[in-house]
Amino acid sequence: DIPEYCCIVVLYDTIEYKADARLKLYKLISEVGTVVEFEEQGERELIPWLKRRFRALGKTIDRAEAEYMLFVCGHQMTALISETEKIAAFSDGEKIRKSMIDAVCEPVLDAVIYDVADDVAVQKYGEAIKKMRELIAMKYEPIVILNSLGRQLRQMYYAKAGGKRGEKILAEAMGVRSSYVAKKIVASAARLNEKWCRKAVIMCADCDYEMKTGGGDKSEMLELLIMKLAGVK
Repeated sequence: DIPEYCCIVVLYDTIEYKADARLKLYKLISEVGTVVEFEEQGERELIPWLKRRFRALGKTIDRAEAEYMLFVCGHQMTALISETEKIAAFSDGEKIRKSMIDAVCEPVLDAVIYDVADDVAVQKYGEAIKKMRELIAMKYEPIVILNSLGRQLRQMYYAKAGGKRGEKILAEAMGVRSSYVAKKIVASAARLNEKWCRKAVIMCADCDYEMKTGGGDKSEMLELLIMKLAGVK
């Protein structure tokens, strides 16, 4: 019983909004309300925006460092505002360097998982497991970590199978909006063979099924997956 002068706003900012058209509530919302999506901005918009934010704080940042910051911190503008202020306060000079970003910024999940996938690509399986354990300690759910890892490995498989199509074409096909990430995926895929990539994707899918249907320790399942990947030829 909502008064006519009252407007209710339901904000989804930490979890994805997934509407179920079968529910009566969805139909009611569609009749009397409006669903508005504020999409994440891409590099084309965010890099000039970051430069303006830093300039207002008396600092400068080059494109390469701005791309790296978006990789580490993600594309959420509300989070980027606070990260920009932290970096500016920490920097000892006018120009922002990569080392300053690494020193004060907390990497988003996808950034860590890209590093895990890189470790797997160069057979540093101990490092990959170590980073996985750090994510678990930070209270990330194993199924969420697996989902991110599976996505990175699928992208690497696509990059490997796609051959020399160019980073821009591969990035569009993989749904990657960052040129920095696209280059990172292509570089990682170059170290692997297509057969390994295909097996890795299938093993991630099997692990996902096991997590959702089995009753074992999901953290152990993640570590076991990394060890199995080490044995793939």
